[in-house]
Amino acid sequence: MKKANLSSLIRVAAFLLVLALLLSGLSWLYRPRDNTKEGGMDYIMAHGYLGQSADGIDAFFVGSSEFYSGISPMLIWEESGITSYDYAIGAQRAYSADAMVEKLLRTHHPRLVVLDGYVALKRGDPDEAVFSMASRLFSILENHENWKRFDWEMLAAPVEYTHREINRGFRPDNRNTSITYAGFMREDDSRARFPLMNRLYLEHIRAVCQREDIPLLFIALPSPENWDYAHHNALQDYADKAGIELLDLNLMVDELDIDPETDFRDEGDHLNSDGAEKVSHYLAHYLAQQYGLQDHRGDPAYDDWAEDWAQYPE
Repeated sequence: MKKANLSSLIRVAAFLLVLALLLSGLSWLYRPRDNTKEGGMDYIMAHGYLGQSADGIDAFFVGSSEFYSGISPMLIWEESGITSYDYAIGAQRAYSADAMVEKLLRTHHPRLVVLDGYVALKRGDPDEAVFSMASRLFSILENHENWKRFDWEMLAAPVEYTHREINRGFRPDNRNTSITYAGFMREDDSRARFPLMNRLYLEHIRAVCQREDIPLLFIALPSPENWDYAHHNALQDYADKAGIELLDLNLMVDELDIDPETDFRDEGDHLNSDGAEKVSHYLAHYLAQQYGLQDHRGDPAYDDWAEDWAQYPE
């Protein structure tokens, strides 16, 4: 009986090993060759940073649509000469933020990583979390469509990232929805629920950044639809214990002159381009003063930023 059980375990282990080797091989074979759709990459705007030099981006804004709607790296550049990128995807959760931080640190060496406060607290889907973890081990799970895109020439091509996003991940949107601030950010002692799974992923992000000697910063962008004082309290509690700074711009809408009638695009969920301009100008000075990020304007190594600013939409 014991021999039969051992034999079954060996067969199962052998099958799993062969499967793992197969998935690893397919992951390598069908890895993106470029940061374009044709090159097998998804989320092209988010991955435009791969077309920038490894040391050419000072700060990464890792987050959700709140970030790519509300922070303009090119406006930050124009105001301060600091280089940054919105490494953001819609409906991001803590597990995808963790995966994205790991991914960007494999190729780039920023001076600061900024995390989306909304993502830190937003409850995720356990099934999606499992898939995210599996995709880190076997990227073919995410890149499985590449077998349709790649011919023999593409399979033989080396990896070379050529695409650069002029807006650095930002998505301008001039739509406008008028809202009111009635009751918004009224101070109280309540705490929003902080999922345990999120805490675990945030702790891993913190450990990875500590290992690379990169400071972390939480930013919560103005979003009356998604944020209140209970969310602020919950994230502030965690930030204080973890030694991470929290910049909650929901508490600063008056200081930033965020107008509820003109600066949001969808019932107070996301900032529009006018709101993003106000936030970005503030962040330009904040990042320079608080984190000592340098002004690269006039440095020939950053001529691409000056060239792209000349094409930046008004």
